[in-house]
Amino acid sequence: IAPSFFRNLIKKHQLKFSVSTYLNGPMTLVVLAGLTAFTYSDFFKPLNILSQENFNALLLAVATMLISVFVIINRKGALSQMIGILSLENAIVSFAFLAGLEQNAGPQLGIIFDILVWVLIATIFASMIYKQFGSLDVSAMKNLKEE
Repeated sequence: IAPSFFRNLIKKHQLKFSVSTYLNGPMTLVVLAGLTAFTYSDFFKPLNILSQENFNALLLAVATMLISVFVIINRKGALSQMIGILSLENAIVSFAFLAGLEQNAGPQLGIIFDILVWVLIATIFASMIYKQFGSLDVSAMKNLKEE
């Protein structure tokens, strides 16, 4: 459902999904490699307690969380930042699944409802930003001041 919301948002405002970042391409790749290497260092060895058979997958989920936070910080577009937040939420859910933190159907339905409500609110919020500023580029909003 989330891709259809974002697709409708892009079509409605005739957005071009260009990626503008604070770091250039090679530096972004270096940071991503550094975050992944940090995840596989001894710092995260205590996660071995949660699941010994899925330990590498757990580390991959942690790396995905860190990379999602980096994407949120590094991207200038509000739409790209929203996709980063959705990626972070998916990484957290995959970490919980891989760690064996199983739940009954009630909390899982609550998580699905939470994600759907977040996507709906994000779509409305992005529409309001685009209507007010004519762009979803965060750097265009630097001059906002409270009066």
